[in-house]
Amino acid sequence: MTHNEMPPGWTEEEIRKLAEYYDNQTEEEAIAEAEAAYADPNNCVVLVPKELMPEIHVLLAQYYSRKELRNVSDAVALAVDLPEHHLAKGQVGTIIEILPHNVYKVEFKDAGGKTYSTLPLKPDQFLILHHEPAA
Repeated sequence: MTHNEMPPGWTEEEIRKLAEYYDNQTEEEAIAEAEAAYADPNNCVVLVPKELMPEIHVLLAQYYSRKELRNVSDAVALAVDLPEHHLAKGQVGTIIEILPHNVYKVEFKDAGGKTYSTLPLKPDQFLILHHEPAA
């Protein structure tokens, strides 16, 4: 019997949704998505040996954490409703891990400190909360 491990921060449901998205994508949609990625002046495509990918993921996570000024232990507020996770816009959480591909694992706790949800989020799904005045 084989055991399939989930990528860090991903659930089986999220992987199923991603697979469903690409399974249902038309050839025209796939081509348009690829062309948009290639045309983005902020991206480049590089072929690298597969065994280097774990190190590259770490470097990308470090890069995005510096670039976006998001760090482990930052307080965040949801910028969107996530009804499938029983979370609403404005709920407060904490970044607990920086994942590859500019994804952040965020933990949500109740007033008593009990975790009620932990999930990976993209930066457009949350706002960093600041406790000091802007410089």
